[in-house]
Amino acid sequence: MGFEDAIRRSGWDAARQREADQVLGELRKGLECADYPPNAHQVYENQDSDPLIPDTAPPSRPASRVDLLGELLKGKADPDADLKVVADEFCRRHKMEGPGNPQSAGRLLGRVWAFDGLNKLYQKAGRAGSRRRPGVREHIINRASLRDQQDVLGDLRLAAPHVDAMWSFYDPSVPDDPLRGLPSGRAATVDILGLGKYHSSKERLVQWGHRLPRGQKAKKPTAWDAGASNPFWRPGGRTRPLSADGGGTGAFAAADGLPEVVHAPVTGRDLAVRISFVVD
Repeated sequence: MGFEDAIRRSGWDAARQREADQVLGELRKGLECADYPPNAHQVYENQDSDPLIPDTAPPSRPASRVDLLGELLKGKADPDADLKVVADEFCRRHKMEGPGNPQSAGRLLGRVWAFDGLNKLYQKAGRAGSRRRPGVREHIINRASLRDQQDVLGDLRLAAPHVDAMWSFYDPSVPDDPLRGLPSGRAATVDILGLGKYHSSKERLVQWGHRLPRGQKAKKPTAWDAGASNPFWRPGGRTRPLSADGGGTGAFAAADGLPEVVHAPVTGRDLAVRISFVVD
């Protein structure tokens, strides 16, 4: 398993395999995350080791390592091509191709997101911005009733416009409220969920629980879902606490992560646990 095995099993002739070997080295360098001290090559290693990604093209999804290498070889033919951009676009096209996650079926799922992201969505939808129409904090976060939040948000999609795959978590021991599985405080929540992009920021975060609409299923995330720029994710279907790499609050080990899934974005009508601020 891995990129090198994929090249050997690709069926390509010797010359093509040599090209692939070369582009593989360029990919490893292109995916380097210099600002991730534990391992600058973590993104590459995730793609190389994820057991949910096949080496060669299977009869079904997810896309294979050979598929990515083929795209990179095409990109290399263009002298202006950036292989990281090619890899990132490939990942975007192959999100939510992992197997279903039957353990999450019927459970409420949890989500932690930037308050600013929710606020911008609300404003763009024309539901805030005047004295008669208070901002998202008053209109949504400070409302005590889940039903009020459902009614105010309605069919508003709770994800950025360019996002077509939402990440959520759940707690197997608390099927009716995923937020009860989170530790107390912003720092510990960011830590256990592996939300590295929020670790050093003071950005306000919100949390909620939702239920997937009828007919929609959650998938196990693959390295394609994680993309070409996220060194905080690991294969295996669980969040990776920042503490496991010497960051975060120092309170959690890798085994303390929560099960995670990806699925199509939900709307305000799918809320099942009210939106609230993550506070210390």
